[in-house]
Amino acid sequence: MRSAVLVCSLAFVAILPTFAAEKLQDPWIGTWKLDRARSHFPHRTFTFSRLPNGLMHYSDGTLGSYDFAVDGKPYKSGWDQTFVWTAAGPNAWDVVVTYPSGKEASRDHHVLSADGKTLTTTVTGTNSDGSPFHHEGTATRVGGTQGLEGKWRSNQPSQGDYPNLFTVSRPSPGVVRWDWPEDNGFVEGRPDGTDHPLQGPIFAPGSTMSFRYLSGDRISYAAKVNGRPDGPPGIMTLAPDGRSFTDTPLHPDNESETPLAVYVRQGADSPKAP
Repeated sequence: MRSAVLVCSLAFVAILPTFAAEKLQDPWIGTWKLDRARSHFPHRTFTFSRLPNGLMHYSDGTLGSYDFAVDGKPYKSGWDQTFVWTAAGPNAWDVVVTYPSGKEASRDHHVLSADGKTLTTTVTGTNSDGSPFHHEGTATRVGGTQGLEGKWRSNQPSQGDYPNLFTVSRPSPGVVRWDWPEDNGFVEGRPDGTDHPLQGPIFAPGSTMSFRYLSGDRISYAAKVNGRPDGPPGIMTLAPDGRSFTDTPLHPDNESETPLAVYVRQGADSPKAP
């Protein structure tokens, strides 16, 4: 028994230096915050179209597209979120959005201008830490002639799915963990391109993410829902001083709407990229 314990102890001791060195050599480890001033987010375009069966179809070029009716009934998106639309007047609509977990994500209020050319949207809800949020934006009609139907272009840049805070850690040898603290979400696994489950209330069942270390200063990643790509894969590139990185689509769906997110390291001084 003593020899077995000794072997296990020696094995554990042998792992410790490797694990410690692995953490020290990974310049990505730490907490990062989105720098909006240095980032570039495009003006989003989206469409509402009427289907032959009478339903409306919302599309913004992602799996978040879905069919619905303004009837107070729940309709699912490709992300497994639930949308309930109700009329709030002759040219106004209320929408309740719910996460796959059943938790309410937001309440949206859409109002169409009298000339039918501007759609104003107010979004309210509660962050995961219990604090309230309130956003208001407008979109200009670039297609269609009446009601919601047509193509719209937002008048404000869209941050899309880029989180405000992002952390990277090494919980065990060979394993990387990404956390999105504000959304209570995370993913962890080996950075070898394998699909790993996305954990957290905002993610639909079957959501996965893979990441691969291409070099010390470049990481590629891809998100999927039930095996289908959830938007284009992305590439993160660390700055030479290790104090910031950029995140952008590897193969953007639309070159004219390609976002560029810049994240800045928080806390201690950054290590140099190997």
